[in-house]
Amino acid sequence: TRSLIENLGGGSVDLVGALFDTVLGVVAIAAAAAAVSVVGHLRDDDRRGRAEVVLATAVSPVARLLAAAAVAAVVAALVLVLAAAGLVIGSTIVGGPGPWGGEVAAAAIGQVPPTLAVAAVAFAAYGFGVRWVVVGWIAVVADLLLGPLGPLIGAPAWLRDLAPHAQVPARVGAAIPVAPTIVVSIAAVALVAVGLWALRRRDLT
Repeated sequence: TRSLIENLGGGSVDLVGALFDTVLGVVAIAAAAAAVSVVGHLRDDDRRGRAEVVLATAVSPVARLLAAAAVAAVVAALVLVLAAAGLVIGSTIVGGPGPWGGEVAAAAIGQVPPTLAVAAVAFAAYGFGVRWVVVGWIAVVADLLLGPLGPLIGAPAWLRDLAPHAQVPARVGAAIPVAPTIVVSIAAVALVAVGLWALRRRDLT
């Protein structure tokens, strides 16, 4: 079990640190799934006719998608922050050595950009049509396999580099990698922009 946790934790110097890294890495994927589910609600509203009622008002399709993107970002960040708080509280109750609370919070916040980059795939896909939202779920699964589980399943390094959470892994107590974080943040914004461009060209009637 120790070997498994240390492999998933990405080489932390101690078991507790590896466990924190592992939990945050998996929670980051869950946060991405929560953000993608927001796009799923857009798809359901389109299919059931609720979107027509909203779009019949002053709300534009672009504003609707941007509002959903904002909600997804808040949801993803909230999941990560609550997970960090739970880890710190649990560690405090149990006692013994453990990372400082600020380090856990920083590591959780550092997972927000790659998490949103994964979710942005779903927003880009939605712009081309509701049937393409499934691409967002494929991105979540691929990110899980190539990110947190990449070392465990022996995925090649060049393939793992495609996963946002492999570029910016959860590392409690370590500095957040600046360049990869900027890259995945730009990718997230670019993907949402692609979704908006495609949405403007799509016949919503």
